[in-house]
Amino acid sequence: MKKMTLVSLLAATMICAGGSAIAATPSHSTTYLPESGAYVGLMGSAMTSASGGDLNFAGIYGGYQFNKYFALEGSAQTDLMGSYDVVNEQMFSVLAKGMIPVSKRVTLYAGGGASYLRESALDDEFSSGLFMPTGIVGLNVALTHHLAIDVSST
Repeated sequence: MKKMTLVSLLAATMICAGGSAIAATPSHSTTYLPESGAYVGLMGSAMTSASGGDLNFAGIYGGYQFNKYFALEGSAQTDLMGSYDVVNEQMFSVLAKGMIPVSKRVTLYAGGGASYLRESALDDEFSSGLFMPTGIVGLNVALTHHLAIDVSST
């Protein structure tokens, strides 16, 4: 029986890929994307735990970029259940991100914040939750003034 625990999730590594839609007027200064404004995106991630179990997550994220160096971001993800999964997980995160524009189209970023992980059995035998610190490093590549690809590790 395959079962994922909170302890094994804490020791997991997650790599996320997603795309963002930017809801701001493009600036024509040093960056290709707007230097400030709201953004939203879809994400998918693959996670491997210390115990060897795999999780695939899908979710949504969004935030507000105050300038080209700082943003606040939130996300919600849910486990895409496999046929042998007996536990369902959801994760909610809030992050502050510091960014460094490398070129007009490429930005590197790192940040930190907090996440809440909720875990429940499909047969309703148990449900638990855990707050934990979260860190992120990533790369954002602008495809157009309103569309970007983001790759990160949490």
